Amino acid sequence: MKEQKDILLDIDELHSTTSQTEHYELYRITFRRWYEQHSAFAYYFENQWNSGSAFNEWKVFCCPPGVANTNNLLESFNAMFKRSYTNHTRHTMSALYDIIHDRLLVNLSREVIHGRKVFQLKHKPDRAALLKANGINEKTYHITSSGSMVTLVKKESNETYRVNAVQCTCQCKYYHKRGYCKHILYSLNRCNLDSDVIEVKRTLSTRVTRKGRKKCEEGLEMHCLHYR
Repeated sequence: MKEQKDILLDIDELHSTTSQTEHYELYRITFRRWYEQHSAFAYYFENQWNSGSAFNEWKVFCCPPGVANTNNLLESFNAMFKRSYTNHTRHTMSALYDIIHDRLLVNLSREVIHGRKVFQLKHKPDRAALLKANGINEKTYHITSSGSMVTLVKKESNETYRVNAVQCTCQCKYYHKRGYCKHILYSLNRCNLDSDVIEVKRTLSTRVTRKGRKKCEEGLEMHCLHYR
C-alpha cells in the first residue's frame, strides 16, 4: 500500500512539472527508481504514457490556460460547467446561451489573461492544502511582505516563492496545477484578504457563545434575504 502511494506521489510530481526540461530530469530519476523496485510498472508507464503520441500531453504544462489539465478534458469541462454555472439543472437554449456568453466566456478569458491553468468559478482548497498553509511559519520560512506581495524563502532548500495576494498568483508548480497553493492560502490570511477565485476560511478571533453565534447567523440570513 505504501509503495502504491509513493508511485502515485511520483506521478503527481511528474504531472505538475512546469516545462519539458524539468519533466525530463525528474522522469529520468523517477524511472530509474521504478525500474529497480517495480520494473514491470516502469516499462508499462514508459510505453503507455511517455512514448508515442497517444498520451504524451498529460503534463500540466502541455495544457494552455483556461483548459482542464486532466486526461479527459471534455468530461472535466462538463462537470465544471454543471457544478459552477447551471447548478445541475436544465435550461432553455436561450438561457444556456446567455450563461455561456455572459459568464463562462468572461471567466475563461480572465483565466487566460492571468495564466491560470484550472478553470473554476471558485476554488475550494482541500484539507491537505489548508493544513500545509497553517504549517508555514517563521521557523521554516523567511517571510517578507510589501503590500499584497509576499515572498517566502524556505530555509531548508532556499526555494523562493513570490505571491501576489490580490491576483492570487504564485510561482510554484502546484499553483499551475490546482489554481491555488499553500503559499497563496497563507498569504491571503497574512494580508487579511478575501478572494474572488479562492475560498478563504475565516475563524473568529474571540470566543462567541452558542447563542451569540446563532444570532449572527440569523442576522446574516435576514441580510441575504433582503438583497435577493
